Amino acid sequence: MLSVEDMMQRVERIAKLGNLWFRTQYDDEIALAGDQETQLFARHADSGFVAVERNRGKEREILRLSDLEHALLMISVMIDDGFDSEPQELRDMSRFIEAYPQVTDGELAALISRFIDPRYFALGMPDHGDCVWLKARDGVHDITYRDRQGHDHPISNGYSRDTDVFVMGNYAWKLQYVRHRANDWGFEADDPQLERILKYTLQ
Repeated sequence: MLSVEDMMQRVERIAKLGNLWFRTQYDDEIALAGDQETQLFARHADSGFVAVERNRGKEREILRLSDLEHALLMISVMIDDGFDSEPQELRDMSRFIEAYPQVTDGELAALISRFIDPRYFALGMPDHGDCVWLKARDGVHDITYRDRQGHDHPISNGYSRDTDVFVMGNYAWKLQYVRHRANDWGFEADDPQLERILKYTLQ
């Protein structure tokens, strides 16, 4: 795993790429990143740390985590969860399905897998965890995140196929993006604290 110092430098780089200012520490606020209206930071809490968002002076607790390393990862994800780097082809998915309504799930999966590893999404009941999947139900579709333990966590319900494939792509891209960063920073894939960060990011 990267050292706290290395993680701090990466959070600073992510913040500056997002045109935010950054301070390593200010009073009790650690890895403080933000602008005039909104700031993100970590703070000691009980036996761990809490990631906090402050908007116009009002603080909101985001997630309590066991150590500073996980809190720094959470802050980095709050600054940049991959949305801005999502390929335009994924953003245009709903228009594609509207134009070609007879496209099969297999054809859609092949298209999506050009940008997202197939382990992170499923157009139907998945045979593995750690993925975002699409469930057809009474003419509409639901989107669910299935964690590594096989538990399902609803994301959205009751939309048309074109809308939900588009939304599923958004969330699967986020999952892949955060997983890649966590892996790059040296977190274990089955880390329970990382799973909590993923669940928060995908809610």
